[in-house]
Amino acid sequence: MIDAHISSEKPWGYHFSNILCHILTVIALFFLLRIAGIKDNLSFLLALLFSVHPLFTEAIVWIVGRGDILAGLFRTISLILFIKYNETKKILYLILHSFSFVLALFSKEVSIALPFVKISYS
Repeated sequence: MIDAHISSEKPWGYHFSNILCHILTVIALFFLLRIAGIKDNLSFLLALLFSVHPLFTEAIVWIVGRGDILAGLFRTISLILFIKYNETKKILYLILHSFSFVLALFSKEVSIALPFVKISYS
């Protein structure tokens, strides 16, 4: 709705927000890899590879593919917050994790598999 208000019927606003969401996902992936114990240089290279890999081109340039981008962003953030909660046991991380998981579910229904990833992490 925000894109429609800013750019009306012109597609530049939709593409810009898709790219912005993709950049946020790449940054979140970098931090997830660092939290997982991967060295900074390797985390940077893996996030860079993710950012330019042609497998994700369709979801980024296709306006309707925004659900995939948002689901990836919210799943990554949810996993980061879950790991932080397991390390610190702070209730704030659990609340934020739950909120980001719900946003991931609203973005794409495939996010229902995320609890299985978390079980395998524990």
